[in-house]
Amino acid sequence: MFWRRFIKTALLSFSLTLVIIFALWRQFNARTFSDGLFVVGLVMFFFALITLTQANNLFVSTGYVFRSVFRRRINTVGSYHQYLQEREVRNDVSVSLVRFFVSILFLTVSWFLVNGI
Repeated sequence: MFWRRFIKTALLSFSLTLVIIFALWRQFNARTFSDGLFVVGLVMFFFALITLTQANNLFVSTGYVFRSVFRRRINTVGSYHQYLQEREVRNDVSVSLVRFFVSILFLTVSWFLVNGI
């Protein structure tokens, strides 16, 4: 199951890397491939790290602030305690580990492409 998710995540991330390469640089060489892998790997690394350290409450509290400030209707959100009770935070460590390892792989390949093997 782990390897299936790993391959699926790696292929989806790789396709996103190719989209970024052709959207930003419009050419394909070792340098642009390394840059694309680095960008996708770094973003995925930080999101996986946030999930692995269970810092998801940061996003929950930010969502509460945005809902309470930018909501047109008054008193639709309620207190923060009520918001936390309504909001269930899932923390799937297995998915986070897959993303973490794929991001490490992307960052390592990017580094080897820039510095030579």
